[in-house]
Amino acid sequence: MKVAVIGGGISGLTAAYKLSQQGAEVTLLERNTSLGGLAASFDTGNYWLEKYYHFVCGGDFGLFRLIEELGISEELHWNFSETSFFYEGKLYPFRGSLDLFRFSPLSFFSRIRFGLSVLYARYMKNWQRLDKIPAREWLIKIIGEQAYQVIWEPLLRIKFGHYHDQISAAWLCHRIHRISQSRPHWWEKEKMGYMTGGSKTLMDRLSQKISTQGGKIHLNTPVSQILAQNDRVTGIEFGGERHSFDKVVAAIPIPRLIRLLPENTGPLTTQFTESLLKINYIGVVCMVLRLKHSITDYFWVNINDFSLSINGIIEYTNLNPCPRLQGDKIVYVPFYLPTTEARYTYSSPQLYEEYCRALAKINPDFDTSWVVDYRVFRNPYAQAICTTDFWQKIPQCKTPLTNFYFLDSIHIYPEDRTLSGMARLAYEVSDLVLEKNVFRK
Repeated sequence: MKVAVIGGGISGLTAAYKLSQQGAEVTLLERNTSLGGLAASFDTGNYWLEKYYHFVCGGDFGLFRLIEELGISEELHWNFSETSFFYEGKLYPFRGSLDLFRFSPLSFFSRIRFGLSVLYARYMKNWQRLDKIPAREWLIKIIGEQAYQVIWEPLLRIKFGHYHDQISAAWLCHRIHRISQSRPHWWEKEKMGYMTGGSKTLMDRLSQKISTQGGKIHLNTPVSQILAQNDRVTGIEFGGERHSFDKVVAAIPIPRLIRLLPENTGPLTTQFTESLLKINYIGVVCMVLRLKHSITDYFWVNINDFSLSINGIIEYTNLNPCPRLQGDKIVYVPFYLPTTEARYTYSSPQLYEEYCRALAKINPDFDTSWVVDYRVFRNPYAQAICTTDFWQKIPQCKTPLTNFYFLDSIHIYPEDRTLSGMARLAYEVSDLVLEKNVFRK
């Protein structure tokens, strides 16, 4: 069986690895010059860093399965991770129940309700019931108006803009659920994981396995079209030539997939395309700063302050010390927004000045002399916007075009996009391609 896999992110690589392991003749095509997608890395000169931060939670069983199978479990390490809230010019620790009870911006009763909401999400199983409810409505009902305005409303508004009050409660509740799995018990401190060398370690091992199993990987090779005849995929076009394949798997964002679909292949394909067009995305602009000193003592700082244009900073070296950086610190400053907004195209120096002002508000001692280096990375399709009734919008991985499959982060909804979820999805789609008896919407 000749299989083409379009896209060299975690899901495309995992699918290519599993398919080649089962004897398929796999060709993977990646449009960029490096593998990884949203989990790609860049070279700092003496250390590889992820372009966008990643961390591992205690319930990321899909990732645990994959790294164990690849023989790199020893590269996964765990460390205590600490969270804080920056609210009205002050940094509040938010590491556990004691910090919650001391969180003075909320009334005592609101603190109790907020803590109970985390417990509720931790043990939640019936996600579909929350799919029809906006996160705003659900949150106000369980934690109250005050806690919503102080904690959640700024985070949702800054991330999703005018969609903030349409986001599904199922998506938000599952996000809380995933983080809560990093505490063995609700009263214990949170632990999160990281891999030696970051996600590059995982990407390198996957690509190595694909090659040793007979698969081929082509970098800097964009696919121009998916070929079909009579509602049946026959191959793909790349490098100005048409190539025949028995089956095709697309592991790319839906907007890119739509541009590759064949035209005039029948009403089924038209209906499929229309279903894809219902899914909207926001992009991300992420600055990675290498500093001489830490901004805070926390791994994750949620910023609930409308005077700042960011909703959080992630001090990666407060989780993973990265000893090869010789004491330097790594800070990620992400910002989500539609690519149609002017701010998406701001120059790197423009963003640098803006973010440095924000960092100085969080830590008044911060000075630009702390900055060793910085980089800015952008991705136009970082996050699907999971509004209410999102379950009804998700098309199947097995498409109406015979022998054509696709996988996207929407297929793990209500789970947010994660390395673990996408690896698990790739396992399932690989079984579909091999026509094993599995269920996958």
